[in-house]
Amino acid sequence: MPRKINKHLNKNEMHNQKKLFFNTTHLEGEDLIGEEKNARKQERLIMKVFRKENRGLTPWEVNSLIPQYFGDIIIITSTRRGITNLTEQGLLIKTDEKKLGNHKKMNYVWKLKTV
Repeated sequence: MPRKINKHLNKNEMHNQKKLFFNTTHLEGEDLIGEEKNARKQERLIMKVFRKENRGLTPWEVNSLIPQYFGDIIIITSTRRGITNLTEQGLLIKTDEKKLGNHKKMNYVWKLKTV
């Protein structure tokens, strides 16, 4: 089945759009479509956080800012998946910087890719 392009992304982002949702639970039909829509929304929110903050952020920082800005709650694994996808699409860059995050573990920092 052909994938629809997300019309809320800019032209460069639409060109680079890849599979957003990893169907590890083997969903089908409307359930799968719903999860793909949810994954697209999560990635839009992640990009909005990076644009609003205009600084490097860890996944945990992004995850904590999403409900503050938008009221949505996303589990950390979905935030990490979204950041990974956006990095693969060339929209975010993983830096060498690390910050102490939740659970007293070091976390890498990502930032917006600038042209």
